[in-house]
Formats: sequence, structure tokens, C-alpha cells
Amino acid sequence: MGTLGCINDMLRKDKENRELRKRNHEKFYETRERLFQVRKSDTDCNLSIEDLEKVRKEITEKERKDRMFYFSFFIKFLLICVTVMTIVALIIYCS
Repeated sequence: MGTLGCINDMLRKDKENRELRKRNHEKFYETRERLFQVRKSDTDCNLSIEDLEKVRKEITEKERKDRMFYFSFFIKFLLICVTVMTIVALIIYCS
């Protein structure tokens, strides 16, 4: 009698999974159709070439600043770790 519950549970899960797959399939096609509609619509770019170049330069400058910030943070963190390890080593060996 113990396996009957397991079989019923397995059959119930299979039924739920079938329903979920069907729902996900429908949702996938709705999303796909919406993306195709967006892709077909014309996009007006009101920016001139100079403005686009300015935006590109600003983005690259921000990325460079971010890299420098993370690098300086890493160096400071490394120096703090080395300093703490040195102090701990001096305390252990000198006592």
C-alpha cells in the first residue's frame, strides 16, 4: 500500500508538469510575437553622429573610471591584509 501513494503523487506531478509546459509554450509564443512586432516597428534615432560619439566617449570614460576605482580598492584591500598579517606574525613570533 505504501507505493500506491508514491505512484499517485508521481501521476499528479506529471499532470501538473504537462499543464506548466503548455502554459510556458503559449507564453513563449506571445513573447516571440511581441518581440517581432517591436523589431518590425521603425525606430527613429534623433541623435546626430556627434552626439553619438559624445555618448560613446562618456561611456568609455565612465568604464575607465570604474576600472580604476576597483583596481585602487583591490590594492588598498591587499595592503591592509598584508599589514594585518605582518602585525599578527610579529605578535606571534615575538611573544
